[in-house]
Amino acid sequence: MMDAQLAYTTNSGTITITGYNGSVPGGSVTIPGTITGLPVTSIADWAFFDCATLNTVTVPDGVTSLGEYGFCGCTSLTRATVGPSLTNIAEYAFDGCPSLKGIYFQGNAPGLHLPVLEGDTNATVYYLAGSTGWGTMFGGRPTMLWENALPVITVQPQSQTVNPGENATFTVAANGSPPLGYQWLLDGGTIGGATTNSYIINDVQPADAGGYSVVVSDSAGWATSALAVLTVQGPHAATATATVVNGFVVGATLTDGGYGYTNTPSVSIIGGGGSGAQAVAVASNEVVIALNILDAGQGYTNTPVVVIGPPFIPQPAMGIAALSLLSFTNLAVGASYQLQFFAAGAWSAIGAAFTAASPAFAQYVSGTARPNGYELAAVPVPEPAYATARVVNGFVVGATVTSGGSGYGSNVVVSFLGGGGSNATAVATVSGGVVTAVTITDAGIGYTNAPAIVIAPPPANALWPAVAQGMELNLRNLSPYESYQLESAPAAGGAWSNLGLPFAPTSTASTQCVNVSGNAGFFRARHLP
Repeated sequence: MMDAQLAYTTNSGTITITGYNGSVPGGSVTIPGTITGLPVTSIADWAFFDCATLNTVTVPDGVTSLGEYGFCGCTSLTRATVGPSLTNIAEYAFDGCPSLKGIYFQGNAPGLHLPVLEGDTNATVYYLAGSTGWGTMFGGRPTMLWENALPVITVQPQSQTVNPGENATFTVAANGSPPLGYQWLLDGGTIGGATTNSYIINDVQPADAGGYSVVVSDSAGWATSALAVLTVQGPHAATATATVVNGFVVGATLTDGGYGYTNTPSVSIIGGGGSGAQAVAVASNEVVIALNILDAGQGYTNTPVVVIGPPFIPQPAMGIAALSLLSFTNLAVGASYQLQFFAAGAWSAIGAAFTAASPAFAQYVSGTARPNGYELAAVPVPEPAYATARVVNGFVVGATVTSGGSGYGSNVVVSFLGGGGSNATAVATVSGGVVTAVTITDAGIGYTNAPAIVIAPPPANALWPAVAQGMELNLRNLSPYESYQLESAPAAGGAWSNLGLPFAPTSTASTQCVNVSGNAGFFRARHLP
């Protein structure tokens, strides 16, 4: 693959530069840190071999290895700048570069395989103050402190998530000409007094949330770090995982202590194939700090879910969409059926075929359904036939069957739609339930385009539904494993009545389908204590 002047390969979500076409005016190349959103991590063997037009090159932060003969034979190369992530240089990487005056390293001394700088008698290796691993010689060439160099950030500050009242620390590391200066920023604004390589926020509050960065400066200029986002969590439920040994729940490990607990929350142990396990939570400073098993229960074949009650129950949010409830009867128990809908002159399947376990079947579908728009067809379901028309000088002179379908009897209706003309007619020939030919009986007149040939679908051994109005209630902001009851009221201020049975969602969102005949009006989900 190619990106501008560079050829590359992709492997395990990273990019390796494999070649260069040498077409950059002036011969200056800056290798990008990412290509197609993936990080560039290595320069392959022979990638820039004998690129005689290459004059300067910059290897970005993120590249960790430089392959054999990577820049060998680049006779016009005068300067190479290498990012701080490089840890390995293979042999002969810069061999045969007689014009090379300097290699400028922004990080610590990488490991190398001699020889690296064979024949580069004019080259000097430069390194930044604060970097490590440098001696008086590197790869057979003398080293020198890189003075008046812009600072290079080698460790970026990291994003973090904390609860109110906790502490947050942002840290940066950089190389450059000493002394280095630091100035921390919050959402682009200067933070007074934040002028060291670390910035500590004690007793974090919601107002401290935002994007933190730092400007590192030296005598030559400055560099700005990546943005680190501080997220201050609001009240939320604690989470934990259970430990099962020989069928007993013997422990629970907190994965998130939650926040906002003013009372000790309840703990439930659900599923896992066993029963009887019980635990109690320990809360301190609004955070769950431990779970103690009171009863190990028995018979657990899988890890159960540990549910810690939330610090509060949020108000559920609800979206509403129209549904239709299709009810079929007189199914043959043990027979196979396929639910279908009719659109654009053909029947199409909804979901997979199933085997009837009872004489009745019901299914919700989106929107307002017509009774004749759906059927429950016995499997195998007959397939419709298709054909295309041939038009010459405005007349339909022939038809080609593209799919013969299945399940056809006699008296197959054929019609023509569109094409700009009129009056074309045809008949279908059926053999073994398959349409084998469509014969034009009247060519019609005035066709400017080929009309669509519509072959009526084959008859199906099908059941037709009774249709009732339904409603899809899309609920959000739910507390997992808490109990809720759907309710409806005929008018504002009217009495609320239950819709169905209580339910307990396993996530913060749930879709409930209800029959609303006689329940039109207002809907809500009420938390059951």
